[in-house]
Amino acid sequence: MKPTIAAVALLAAFSMNAVQADPDRQAPTNACSTKNKSALRAQLLKVPAADDAWHLAELLMCGAKTPVNVAYLRRHMPPKIKDNTFDTDGKEQVSIIKVDAALIDSLLTNEASVEAELDISDDEINLQYQPNEACINRRTLRYGKGTWRLAAIGDACD
Repeated sequence: MKPTIAAVALLAAFSMNAVQADPDRQAPTNACSTKNKSALRAQLLKVPAADDAWHLAELLMCGAKTPVNVAYLRRHMPPKIKDNTFDTDGKEQVSIIKVDAALIDSLLTNEASVEAELDISDDEINLQYQPNEACINRRTLRYGKGTWRLAAIGDACD
């Protein structure tokens, strides 16, 4: 039995509605836009060595994989770092991992971040952002001996 023209039209309309984006849903905010970077930087004005804190946070959130950025990040990391990863079931896995070239490359997002937030205390900054639609990254910066360093990383993906 052949489908009628009305049935085909109804199916086509249903299919188009199924793939259309939700009109009430706003696109995620690009954390690396000039406007959003200015707003995030303003939150760091009262921390010690604010320029250093911002440079490290911006690099983690928006940094390209260049030799200069890789070297900067390596100088601001310990030889080993705490890594908190949440799997799709919400189970946390904590490990201490060696800082190597592959890890540093994975930390540079190349301006792909959206929806960034900062949680700031006296000597710690928690930066949280989405590198893509399925994941949330958390980077903990800690201040000590006059400089900010990356102290811990964390990722959670669906």
